[in-house]
Amino acid sequence: MRTLLRVLLLLQIVSVVVAFCLLMVAMTSKESVLLPLLLLFVSVLNIALVYVVLKNADEVDELKKDVAKLKRSTFAIFSQTPTLSENAPTEWECPKCGTKNRKGTQKCCKCSTRYFSVDQ
Repeated sequence: MRTLLRVLLLLQIVSVVVAFCLLMVAMTSKESVLLPLLLLFVSVLNIALVYVVLKNADEVDELKKDVAKLKRSTFAIFSQTPTLSENAPTEWECPKCGTKNRKGTQKCCKCSTRYFSVDQ
């Protein structure tokens, strides 16, 4: 699609050159300049529109890359979230108060914070 838009932009630039030449011919031969001026105006307007569409297409591609990066990082974060474990498989240190707790416990013996393990 982007290639087609670039070809269209090139054709629009050619049409501006042709319209400008027609305007010059009309001015030197004392003919009406209304039609070449209208053609020139429409061609310049089309160039502006195609340029805006191309620029927005590039921005959409950048946004797609950013969304993919965010999805990967979100997946990485959620794959490492703590899950409630039945019993601690080893002795563990409470992240809240720092108390060392025995293997097989579910809560800290000092502050009652639950034991969480990180599944990897």
